[in-house]
Amino acid sequence: MDQEIVIAANTDTANPSSVYVIVDMTLNNPGNQMRILYSNQQAPQAPSAVQQLVAGTVVVQETDGTTGTGPLNCVRVTLAPLEVQILGR
Repeated sequence: MDQEIVIAANTDTANPSSVYVIVDMTLNNPGNQMRILYSNQQAPQAPSAVQQLVAGTVVVQETDGTTGTGPLNCVRVTLAPLEVQILGR
């Protein structure tokens, strides 16, 4: 429980995708950099450094149907069409 692995995939066959992925606040501090452990692309784009979004600046749809407002830590991941990345530190 002292490491986090993130798997991100773009299932679109034609368009790239750039998304924010929520990461564990206790394992990933703002400014930390995750690295690409695997990509199915020759020249993958590295994720952004971990960013903290403060409470009230973001709305998160929870799995139980409720919403949350942060704070949360996230990384921005940009994927080519049909790209899969595995990220870690």
